[in-house]
Amino acid sequence: MGATKSVHKRKWGQLAYFATTWRLMSKVACVPFRIDADGVIHEFDAATIIIANCGEIVPPLFKLGQGISPYDGVLDVLVLKVDSVGSGVRALWDVVREARGVYGKTVYATRVRGAHISVTTPDGPEPVQLDGELTGDTPFDVSVVPGAIQLIHAEG
Repeated sequence: MGATKSVHKRKWGQLAYFATTWRLMSKVACVPFRIDADGVIHEFDAATIIIANCGEIVPPLFKLGQGISPYDGVLDVLVLKVDSVGSGVRALWDVVREARGVYGKTVYATRVRGAHISVTTPDGPEPVQLDGELTGDTPFDVSVVPGAIQLIHAEG
């Protein structure tokens, strides 16, 4: 995400991230992640994890999975094990299949859920991005806060 140029983000929006990902896929490497989801520890080797509170990245073109909702009180953590172009295509295929309701823990893509998520990387800090912008490094914690945002919808 950090390698995506601002000019490309302004011009192409979310598609700029996909182009950068494809361009750099051969340089991607997995690192160990430790994810605590509501007290349940999960350990994965992954190239990236995505913490989602909504089910679409490029609505309605790219869905992350069924049952990912901002209204359910939990966060969905997608773990992608990618270390080559082939495994990247397979991970993307697994995510697309999951979005169609065919999902399970696979070698390339896994999903865990929780209201409170803690992420650590035992081998040292890894960069963190929020909505496409670099925001710091691991470790980090994120939680759902029900009712924290109030929206007003006016007709007309």
